Amino acid sequence: MDEKAPPSTGRRIERLFLVLISTVLGMLFYTLFTVLQGDFRDVNKRLHNGTMVNLNRPNSAQILATLLEKGYYFDDKRDIDFIQESVANVLEADTLVLIDNVGELNKRRFAILADDAFARGGNSFRKRAAVSRSLLGFADAYSSSFQAERSSPPRLPAVTDVGLKGYRLGGTVRNEADSTVPGVLVRLAMVLPPDSTTIGDHDAGNGPNEVSEKGPGFVKVYGPRSGNNRPLRALTAFARTNAQGEFAFANLPAGQAFEVLPMQPSYQFGQSLGVAKLTQNTSFTFHRVPHTLRLFSTRDFSILKKEKSLIVRTPAQFNEWYWLIAGGFFGGFLFIHLLLSFR
Repeated sequence: MDEKAPPSTGRRIERLFLVLISTVLGMLFYTLFTVLQGDFRDVNKRLHNGTMVNLNRPNSAQILATLLEKGYYFDDKRDIDFIQESVANVLEADTLVLIDNVGELNKRRFAILADDAFARGGNSFRKRAAVSRSLLGFADAYSSSFQAERSSPPRLPAVTDVGLKGYRLGGTVRNEADSTVPGVLVRLAMVLPPDSTTIGDHDAGNGPNEVSEKGPGFVKVYGPRSGNNRPLRALTAFARTNAQGEFAFANLPAGQAFEVLPMQPSYQFGQSLGVAKLTQNTSFTFHRVPHTLRLFSTRDFSILKKEKSLIVRTPAQFNEWYWLIAGGFFGGFLFIHLLLSFR
């Protein structure tokens, strides 16, 4: 019976280097582990006194509210109550889904409806909702107010003709299910380059020698007469989507820049779309989604992270997963070596 042949010299060298590399990497893993333990020195103490919150522990929403109140993060108690209610609702609905990282608290899963924030939140949430609404187009001089658009929206055509003998700019508004959305107010504005505006403190339409012309769904402002012509200084027009979710602005002047933005209370449509120079008929598609806000403002959330007030796992859980990942790392190399040796 033949004796088993010894491993080749190449295989012995491979195993020697595998042991050496594993030793070096093992020392690095252990050094990193000891360094990380310094960050956990006060964690248990802070969890006990309420200056740190584990978002994945039971009743974390109430503990978070206590932290915000003790830390004077908000002046209005209604803001804290609204955050507690919002977090509790999400965690109760997804009891089996843990928060994977702290940043998830300020992302889509915990986003809140802007209308709810304005109605039930305190001063901070009301200000944030108002600013967000203004960014959606409900704050400029020609727009209908937010409440007016909600309660009694003015009648407007689906196709607004501004009467300047040019091109057509239109589009379609769709919802999350990709169905068309009727009755959405759409605003078009002409964008002038910075060097084309007249120096002065007045707004377009209020300056000397300027003339405004209003029509069904549009306002045009002409500057001072130059020869036989008056230059067009501003153009704002509105339309409302028809039953097929379509809108259009006809006879726009060629060569001008325009931006288009749908506006509807409780919804948002992304950034405005437009053209830098209108040279042909153009169409856009907008998608409607609920108007939401992040749970915390950027400033408040940065402070919470800077103070390390939020965690999603205990030091013991972190250590357990650390060594499981380290073991899997070394085990993967050992498995491949054994597999190749067997083959």
